[in-house]
Amino acid sequence: MGGILSILVQYFPPRAKWSVDEIGDLSGNVYLVTGASSGIGKACATTLAAKGGKVYVACRSEATATDVVQQLKAASGSNDVHYLLLDLSSLKSVEQAAAHFLRQETELHVLFNNGGVMAPPEVLTPQGLDTTFATNVLGAFHLTNLLLPALLAGAKSSPDGTARVVNTSSSTAELATLDYQSLIGKKQRSAHALYAQSKLGITIFARELARRYGDQGIVSTSVHPGSINTELFRTQPAILQWYLRLIHHPPEKGALTLLYCGVAPETKLSNGKYFIPWARPGKSWQPQPCVEDPAVGKKLWEWLEDRVNDIKTTTS
Repeated sequence: MGGILSILVQYFPPRAKWSVDEIGDLSGNVYLVTGASSGIGKACATTLAAKGGKVYVACRSEATATDVVQQLKAASGSNDVHYLLLDLSSLKSVEQAAAHFLRQETELHVLFNNGGVMAPPEVLTPQGLDTTFATNVLGAFHLTNLLLPALLAGAKSSPDGTARVVNTSSSTAELATLDYQSLIGKKQRSAHALYAQSKLGITIFARELARRYGDQGIVSTSVHPGSINTELFRTQPAILQWYLRLIHHPPEKGALTLLYCGVAPETKLSNGKYFIPWARPGKSWQPQPCVEDPAVGKKLWEWLEDRVNDIKTTTS
């Protein structure tokens, strides 16, 4: 019965007690949303812009980015929407995007690490890393570290003394295993297992970021946004996409919990926490015990640092 109840709660969460109507004026604040070309990221960016925030949307192609910016300006009524060219699977692209942002801004108040892939057509990056983990975890890790000066400055200037990093996880992380051997070279592991371990990885990263920078005003959270109809499933068979559209919620629902962690005054005290739909702390669904283990967080952080250094060495 517990398993059936868990599934029902997964697809039909309790009614939200918080809404975007509670978001005040965000003028003067700077936001960066990865994976903003569609789905949850686009819905997040639209709301932030409509509330007066200065929003940077990160997309992989200039044509897409330009189109998204125009759509967001029209939908939000704001002209303070900008784009960054960003391919999270490429550390060079991450570095170029971060450098461009830091030339424009000295402060960043919220970074939404939302961009991700599932079952990408390119199984490995040119450096031989699993593309899913390289995109969903390594790219987010490198981007966050490069933007830390702006985040720390944002925390100092913020009225509540915080800057936030909101990391999009998934309920799949709750049953995943992190196998470092499967992250380098092609391994016999299903696309679903690779996706699940990437979401466990981003949850561990979020917790470790909280440990390392919480005393400097960084509030790092991880979010299971819910079962949402997004472009993430575009590589799946057509019949499965059709079925998922029937049972999944619209992107605006998925954006709700991310926005709650990013801008709600009460979540400034939620450093290292895990949130579930809709805008609730994860009490009924908890991340695995390994997420709370400092040794696990330290190992992943150092593994990610090593990969960044390895790739810089081989491409320099």
